Amino acid sequence: MVGRILPLTLLVAASILVVTLMTHAQVGERWHAHPSLYVLPVLALLAFLGSLFTAKAGATSAPFTLAATGFVLMLLTLAVSYLPYIVPFSLTLSEASAPASSQEFLFWGAGLFVLPLIVAYTYVAYTVFRGKTRHEHAYH
Repeated sequence: MVGRILPLTLLVAASILVVTLMTHAQVGERWHAHPSLYVLPVLALLAFLGSLFTAKAGATSAPFTLAATGFVLMLLTLAVSYLPYIVPFSLTLSEASAPASSQEFLFWGAGLFVLPLIVAYTYVAYTVFRGKTRHEHAYH
């Protein structure tokens, strides 16, 4: 299955990259000014090819991990191409961010108080219900 869908995935990813570089002059200028940006798509290509080779070798989790890594690298390629813009060439990250007072409130309120409570509750729930079912009671 990987051998059939990988060429299509690579074709779509490469065409998106090429069309973006050709149609958006600012992105093309950024890539030509910083050739090190080409490392990200090359790493993505290597990750996709690695998923193909590990799938053919019969590995179980490595093909998924490498394919997910390839998609994350392609997403990073897109993000690096448009930084600091969130909406390409019209809205920057600092313009889209919330005021500092709101960010500070969320950090102290949710980050240091609510999130640890959620993690603790989830841990307790998983601990209490661990081992309560058997494989034959599964849904499938």
